[in-house]
Amino acid sequence: SLFLYKDSIMTEKTCEFARILRIQNHQVMGNMAEILNVSVPFLSAVETGKKNVPAKWLPMLVNYYQLSDTEAKDLAEAIRLSRTQVKLNLVNSSDLQRRVAMKLEKEFSSINDEKMQRIYDILKGDE
Repeated sequence: SLFLYKDSIMTEKTCEFARILRIQNHQVMGNMAEILNVSVPFLSAVETGKKNVPAKWLPMLVNYYQLSDTEAKDLAEAIRLSRTQVKLNLVNSSDLQRRVAMKLEKEFSSINDEKMQRIYDILKGDE
């Protein structure tokens, strides 16, 4: 199974999914870079979490490695969780939405886990 190491994928090192997939299929970085039509340095940057996973990689990896529906869903979640940056479109946002987004951006790294959990629960709907 692709997610033999699922616990490690779903934590801090979610960007390692590509490396795990590659190793489980006995491939070197050059093989996967060729499959994804990218340079080895770019693939390395993704594998080490320095770059976001391009959206087009999901269907390419699912098709090439013939992943099951469950593996494809797990891979999509791993890709989502591995993102190093998030962009918000504030074009049609209210002033309050903009203030909240800017405050979150400014304070994000200093919010403790307890507050972060409360924010998450509110957004998830578990108030």
